[in-house]
Amino acid sequence: MFTVVGHRSPISDRAVTASDGPCLQRVSKATAVLAEAFRKNPYFAYVLSSLKAPQRQAYLPRYFKALLTAAALNHAAIDEIDSWKSCGVLMPPDSDVANPRTILQAGLISMLWNVRLGGCRIMFLEYTPLAEACKAKTLRDGEKFFYVFFLGTLEDKRGRGLASALVRHHQDIARQAGLPIWLEATTEESVRLYLKLGFVVVGDFMLGVGKAGKDGIRKAGGEGLKIWGMVWRPTPLAS
Repeated sequence: MFTVVGHRSPISDRAVTASDGPCLQRVSKATAVLAEAFRKNPYFAYVLSSLKAPQRQAYLPRYFKALLTAAALNHAAIDEIDSWKSCGVLMPPDSDVANPRTILQAGLISMLWNVRLGGCRIMFLEYTPLAEACKAKTLRDGEKFFYVFFLGTLEDKRGRGLASALVRHHQDIARQAGLPIWLEATTEESVRLYLKLGFVVVGDFMLGVGKAGKDGIRKAGGEGLKIWGMVWRPTPLAS
């Protein structure tokens, strides 16, 4: 879904620590990393714009905990590198964070209550239809794919190749399955990183036009914030 990454240095030689079976036990550490990594992200500023800045920052850990719990309950892989300096959440084919069977257990209902009506409208009536339309441009109806739900690096640890190593790990998983990877990137920096790793931009869409600036903060007449849909497809192995 979202990425906050660094791209300036060679790929890290540190090994990715991959999920081994159910990863609910990884949710707490992943929450801490991603809440910090996305602290200044335009999308979250916009979707939580009904909250004042201090409230928004304080609420991010609860927001991520609910989403990551839902992901873990639906068979996501939560992988990390360099002792939780960076982590990624990869959803397998045919999995859904909004699975009705896990919504209550994950705490999504209380999370949606706290983001209020405005945040729910942004997530479900603005973001989701646009993201699905963008995805439909490249993924055939019924085509299976992996989905990068989140990938983020602590701000002071960026530029070391940690995110790149995680992406390559995800690509190895998808390559073994012979399936593409889909994601939505929320910053120009993350777009550049993914382009270098073989992803292509298949489309983009705007959120909050006339209501928010490119930083996601509410602004009357604002230009809005851009989201990029990107896909990576494995190269067929030579016979």
